[in-house]
Amino acid sequence: MKKLKKFAIALIPIVLILVLIWGIFYTQDSSKIKTICKKLQLIDINIDHSQALDVIETAREKNIEIPDTIINFDTHSDLFVYQKISPKYGAQIYNWINELVIKNPEINTVYWVMPKAEAIDEIMQWNFMDQDVEGIRSCMEGNSKKPEEEVNPNVHKTPYVQYFWIDTQSGWMEEIATAKDEEKLKNPRYKKIKVITCTEETLPNFRNKKVFLSLDMDYISNSGYDTTGGWENNLNEKEIDKATSKMLSTIRKRNIRPEIISITLSPFYVPEDDEEQIKSFMEFFLNYSGKEDIIKEYSRQDGKPQVPKGGKKYKDV
Repeated sequence: MKKLKKFAIALIPIVLILVLIWGIFYTQDSSKIKTICKKLQLIDINIDHSQALDVIETAREKNIEIPDTIINFDTHSDLFVYQKISPKYGAQIYNWINELVIKNPEINTVYWVMPKAEAIDEIMQWNFMDQDVEGIRSCMEGNSKKPEEEVNPNVHKTPYVQYFWIDTQSGWMEEIATAKDEEKLKNPRYKKIKVITCTEETLPNFRNKKVFLSLDMDYISNSGYDTTGGWENNLNEKEIDKATSKMLSTIRKRNIRPEIISITLSPFYVPEDDEEQIKSFMEFFLNYSGKEDIIKEYSRQDGKPQVPKGGKKYKDV
């Protein structure tokens, strides 16, 4: 009994140190969030990434200025080439940014921040350089029309910049690579957008720049579901904490001070055993953002038709 008592006493300093480290870690992250959210006017935590469109629509309804730039931390680009938006279902989780740029004339620049582990993966790099032949692949993952030798897939060293035209009526999008592509832009029906693919390491500074920040949490831990080549990045609990803290540090250091923020859980894409920890982070971010999550109903839900104006919306869960 005495040995047990001595052992318990010996553990006290260790426990206190661990508690102190834990407290410092979360205090630092809460401070990062407060700094990031200095200019915040609207925040929403949601389930499906297409619900970010509801966030922008709510911002417009509240007369919040729509910025010209979106920064999307995500394992996927959520942009599709060679495909129209479904008239019945509307944009879905995989092509919601197509709708974002055609319904918001202000938005003309998209930053896709992909995980470094994804950017340096050999299969993903090959796919990044490969030409996206119409009808073969539709998700925008880098090169579309250029010769492979002209494409540098090392976006963790140098951002990859592309320009696209997009049909503002259908959402059909193609890379601008020829004079014929440039001709499209003479018709006001077509809009030019700039897409920059990068990682945290190559994300530029956004000081005094107004932005819409979108965080898809499969950026942190990814199950491989519906991801090219089945690429996955399933992190353990400590790795998730480290990755979220690093992401917050990057956002703060790059002077990203968004007016609008959307944070998405993305079930299936986020491994099921990570969901509760990811949800806790989302709630933690919301808590220290200084704003309330006011959007309780959505016009969009994964795999379901978009609710028309005045229709019964999908409940927040």
